[in-house]
Amino acid sequence: METGRAGHCAVVLEDLIYVIGGHDTHTCLKSVECYDPLSNQWRKVPDVTNARRFAAAAAAYRRIVVVGGFCEMGALIEARLEPTCEVFDPCQNEWSLVSSPKVPRAGCGIVSVDDTVYVFGGENEEDFLDSVECFNVKHNEWHEVDATLPKALSFV
Repeated sequence: METGRAGHCAVVLEDLIYVIGGHDTHTCLKSVECYDPLSNQWRKVPDVTNARRFAAAAAAYRRIVVVGGFCEMGALIEARLEPTCEVFDPCQNEWSLVSSPKVPRAGCGIVSVDDTVYVFGGENEEDFLDSVECFNVKHNEWHEVDATLPKALSFV
């Protein structure tokens, strides 16, 4: 990668590995890089709209969904949450802000099933979370899931 980073998220879409955001120990990053294992080369991708570290990313509906994270540096208990969600369309080569989750969170788990992305756990500015939400990429809608984790967890 061109940019050294920590606290980033990564996702595979169409046999390419995308590395998104994170921090360089001084600044939260907006930069995105893409690795092609066949050519063994990295390339720049347009930046996300909002800098974020400890965000979550998943591929769904032939797009990348990035949600949450912290939007500034400092101790985790002092850092402000980035409440937004962004979607990358590789055909358009651009990021778009989409509807935001009901519960802003950082350090959450994420998984996609078909056209739906599920986020679970993580933390907000007050505590660790046990809640679960899902995002339908096709319809740009967030919904609360009528289930909770057995225990509130962060950085899962």
